[in-house]
Amino acid sequence: MSWLIGFSSLGITVAAGLGLVVHRNRRRFAARVARELRALLATPPSGRPPPAPQALPAVVERYRRLAVGDRAPVRRVRLRHGGTFRMSPTSKPRPIRGVQWFASDPPGFVWWGSVRIAPGLWIDARDMLAAGAGSMRVLVDDTVSLADAHGAQLDQGGALRLLAELVWYPTALFDPRWVTWTAVDASHARATLRLGELVVHATFELGPDGLPVSVTAERFNDQGECRPWGGVYRDWRTVDGMRVPFEVEVSWQLAAPFTYAHWRIDSIAYDAEVTDELGDLAPATAARPIGGLGKASIALELVLGIGAIGGGIALMMGPHGEVIPLPLAALAGSPFATYFIPGAILFAVLGIGPLVAAVLAHRRNPWAPFLTLAVGAALIIWITVEIAIVGYSNKPPLQALYLGLGVVITMVGLAWIRASPRHLATPACGIAS
Repeated sequence: MSWLIGFSSLGITVAAGLGLVVHRNRRRFAARVARELRALLATPPSGRPPPAPQALPAVVERYRRLAVGDRAPVRRVRLRHGGTFRMSPTSKPRPIRGVQWFASDPPGFVWWGSVRIAPGLWIDARDMLAAGAGSMRVLVDDTVSLADAHGAQLDQGGALRLLAELVWYPTALFDPRWVTWTAVDASHARATLRLGELVVHATFELGPDGLPVSVTAERFNDQGECRPWGGVYRDWRTVDGMRVPFEVEVSWQLAAPFTYAHWRIDSIAYDAEVTDELGDLAPATAARPIGGLGKASIALELVLGIGAIGGGIALMMGPHGEVIPLPLAALAGSPFATYFIPGAILFAVLGIGPLVAAVLAHRRNPWAPFLTLAVGAALIIWITVEIAIVGYSNKPPLQALYLGLGVVITMVGLAWIRASPRHLATPACGIAS
């Protein structure tokens, strides 16, 4: 029977340890993104004087009047988004959420997003372009690094992303210090973005209403190939005096078109202030409510953890039954001579373990539903082993009560895991990449 105790102890300890590691790494990643964002927004203005006025192509001038009018230039922008993302042409769309900040002088951005690839398992990414230099970091649950890339191809890709996304603050799109326009035909115009020595081009298609329908360009993909790339804009709305799209699809033109991102805007704020709250920088997933199952998990784990800590301390302080009147004869056939080691296991596994799980549930950690299930299973195993070793006692009926508690916690964990995919898959609305 001793292997059952060891198995339950190892399982809950490993699960709790993984949750703590992921939580710590997420905070470290958030802090790094915060530093990068503040560095971007603290970049001194370029001081570049505006060039001599140049007439815009008629189709572009019409768009400028509709999108900007007499609106004063925007200094910075914050977007929150949701939607779906596909990893490859053969994969299914996965829920995605993120937050993105833009600067206007000089133009740049920092984006942080998360894609759910399995219940409780997320791929986190940070994409940025600052001072004309692009970079991308991709991690599994902020812990296992999948990519940490930079270089000329990332610079080009980041600049094209920025140019396509200037539609969210069009005062920068029509700032001739950075963007110049040339006519292609009556419904198309070519935009050129210059950031120091970095120069990229994209062609915008303007619709009958005067607003962009799509953007296309030649962009480097993950394999270092320059391929046709672009996005489609939809759902234009007026926000703070500017016309901006609230939906976009982004695609690679491969053997067949591959639409990898379908995003919707959740919120957009112009000239927003950056606070010291890391939550301000976190994707929308960090702000989701705990929910009824999460609250039930926290309450049950607190009850179990506090009680087990008290029982574990009592057994360790009275290993021969001095505090809790348990006969040493009950340990016959077990690997223990006294109650000290069972007390230590009780303290660590069913005391500290549930409290750690409750804290992670309160912090909305994605591992929390699985830790709840592990806590319930550990308690059931503990009581089953105890009954097998020392026998069942109904005076008082603590074994029956704790066995029932283990069953309830296990059921809450299973229900929470089943509910999590539906909850996480609900789009929060979003932007384009």
